[in-house]
Amino acid sequence: MEIFPQAYLEYCEIGENTVISSGAIIGTGPQDLGYGGEPTKVVVGDNCQIREHVTIHRASGEGKETRIGNKCLLMVGAHVAHNCKLGDNVILANLVTLADML
Repeated sequence: MEIFPQAYLEYCEIGENTVISSGAIIGTGPQDLGYGGEPTKVVVGDNCQIREHVTIHRASGEGKETRIGNKCLLMVGAHVAHNCKLGDNVILANLVTLADML
């Protein structure tokens, strides 16, 4: 795993050989009015590239997780909202936003 300066990570598990670029924010609280501070997390698979200023929020709902599969590329400024689940080999282009409609 390689984490560049100014990346911020909390409440997350990061897989092997994953690269997290400057300004990426992973595992911060969800933007969900129903979130009550319950323990949740983000899981990022192996061999991913999380590029500059990507945001991935942890899940909403006790014991839930936001999950990124293996060999994913999240390009500059992409956002993965709470509770989303990406499979393997997913590419998100610059500034793409994903949301889970619970």
